[in-house]
Amino acid sequence: MDTMQVDGVSLAYEEAGAGGPPLLFVHGWAGNRTNFAPQMAHFAGRHRVVTVDRRGHGASDAPEQEYTVESASDDLAAVCRQLGLSRAIVVQHSYDRLGYDFAAGHPELVLALAVLDGPTLAGGDWEVGCRGFLEALRTEHWQEAIRGFAEQAVFPAGMPEAFKEAAMAELLATPHHVLLSTWQHFLDYPTERALAGVGCPLLYVGGAFPADLDRLRELCPQVQVAEVRDAGHFIQLTAAGAVNAILADFVAEVSSTQSETRR
Repeated sequence: MDTMQVDGVSLAYEEAGAGGPPLLFVHGWAGNRTNFAPQMAHFAGRHRVVTVDRRGHGASDAPEQEYTVESASDDLAAVCRQLGLSRAIVVQHSYDRLGYDFAAGHPELVLALAVLDGPTLAGGDWEVGCRGFLEALRTEHWQEAIRGFAEQAVFPAGMPEAFKEAAMAELLATPHHVLLSTWQHFLDYPTERALAGVGCPLLYVGGAFPADLDRLRELCPQVQVAEVRDAGHFIQLTAAGAVNAILADFVAEVSSTQSETRR
């Protein structure tokens, strides 16, 4: 693990491999850089790969502040600039608004974007449930609320209790003020407006969360869609082989197109 300073905040990251285009792996809500261990190992043989603990998560600093999607996107831009990742394929798990904001707001840094099981435009029922979860996060029973959410929407069926407990410990290691702020700003973010500005190649890989793929195709006609079902929400861990194969095809296609453009 290495660290860098971004506006006085220490951000932890790991990098490995060599070769282009580079890949930047970005974890979701209450996650950390280790959520992409299988992908880091798989792609490091042919590409430079980087994964980062977002501000407030993992081994990065967690100052008392608002944690907006836009500020998280600016942090990613700072990471790319400090590490010289001028045109990266960004792989975003779950916290899809961040990937869309980054691609739309910093197109000079994002060659392509892959979103793994984000609740993209998931609709009214999902929104109501998430707003209820937000209210539960504001209470003294917030840890129980996270456990209930994970049981319902995150863990795959039949996941052993020992693995659930390990996953819960990781989720709950994120400070409460970070969990609350990141979730609120996630829900308040104008997703459709950001999607209208995403012009790069886009891959959406569905898992456990709902998404309005028809509307996504309307806003981003370049999107490619794949699915990894019955593996829970952390598909990059629970179905690493399938996810790696999907990502490898996408990376190869983007790399080929980039090579053709340069000729």
